[in-house]
Amino acid sequence: MELPTAADVAVDAALLRMLELHESGRPDQWRTLDTLMAGAPEPVRAWARRHRRRIGDTATARGWAGCRASLDPAGEVFRLSPPGADQARAVRALAQGPQRKARVREHVFAYIHAMSERTGTLRVHLAPINQTPLGWIGAKAITRHETTRACALLAGQGLVRIELTLITGDTEFVVLTPAGLTAAEHHGGSYHRWERSSHHTQGGSMVHVHLNNSPSAQVNTAGTVHGDNTQTATTVTAQPPDLAGLCQELRAAAPTLSLDQDDRAELIEQVERVEGAAAAPETMVAKLKRWLAAISELLSGDTTGNALHLLGEVAAALSWLQGLAAPTGLV
Repeated sequence: MELPTAADVAVDAALLRMLELHESGRPDQWRTLDTLMAGAPEPVRAWARRHRRRIGDTATARGWAGCRASLDPAGEVFRLSPPGADQARAVRALAQGPQRKARVREHVFAYIHAMSERTGTLRVHLAPINQTPLGWIGAKAITRHETTRACALLAGQGLVRIELTLITGDTEFVVLTPAGLTAAEHHGGSYHRWERSSHHTQGGSMVHVHLNNSPSAQVNTAGTVHGDNTQTATTVTAQPPDLAGLCQELRAAAPTLSLDQDDRAELIEQVERVEGAAAAPETMVAKLKRWLAAISELLSGDTTGNALHLLGEVAAALSWLQGLAAPTGLV
């Protein structure tokens, strides 16, 4: 399932507008891109301006529209062709038809993965999704209700935990679970590929979660309360962490923790990822932050108390990484 670029969304929007004018009975006259996109919402209109040449090249190369030079300062003018009308109807069917629900899940999971990689955290704010191409299907924006419904499904499959707004009941933030992080990284952020694999299991939880991502050197990590057992570790650090040594400790402690088989396997997998970056952590800050956050979450599920000192060391490593330069750009 191919994900759209900003130029793709703009092409779809231009085709749909030409089809709308054609079906309204108006003459199929030549129109500038600016005229076609005058009623389009932002950021689609901005994407159309930015990718003006790409729209013209795509439309003419695929025979979707005639395109010719114009004396108008806005540039070239376009007119819909019969193949272009067919393509526009296909885009409209994608935006409104039965395939939309599956595509919404694909887009939402891909967005969560991309933003998590960009920020280096497991907690993702969903509201800005429509400011990216992943927030559009067939040039129609994904709604808050659709996002909430998709996240509920992802939470039910154990890929994310969700935070609901008290007023509307919509999903405001999601937190990638360790299983969700593994699924995203193994399958390139594709829910469809993960769903088709034979390695996922049903079951998950929808809980209200807040992660502290403060860059302060002092980090307090509070584990989940299990019965009478609460794990808390407070660490102050200013020195680069010994990630290789931490990974050795985690491996040695793993058999002693009260984790089920799947969580223990997930812990080892995250440890292996950290080990791979231990030699040069400055080059993989965002990924290390996500992997260590997943390790911290898994350790918080232990009820033996054996994870307490490890929680502190993981928190110290996260604190040090927070002080490094944050990555920029959407992955």
